Amino acid sequence: IDFCNQTAKYFSEVTTDFKVGNIVVGDNSVAIDGKAVFKNKDNKKTYVSSCDLYLFDNGKLFQINSYCIKTNNENSQTEKTTNA
Repeated sequence: IDFCNQTAKYFSEVTTDFKVGNIVVGDNSVAIDGKAVFKNKDNKKTYVSSCDLYLFDNGKLFQINSYCIKTNNENSQTEKTTNA
């Protein structure tokens, strides 16, 4: 609970610019990646790349795996790529 309260406090004190990169849909799963810029009251920016994996069983969500990686700047974040 303490960690959740700390996380909620952090998000109440920053603005967020989130952009979705890719959405991949499987039979019982959805993966979404993206990047975000968080800006605090002092205008300090934090850059993050993220991916969420949603797993379904009989059409009902039963698990979420969420990953975030802090990056150095906007240019070091994941860009869309195409595999040939």
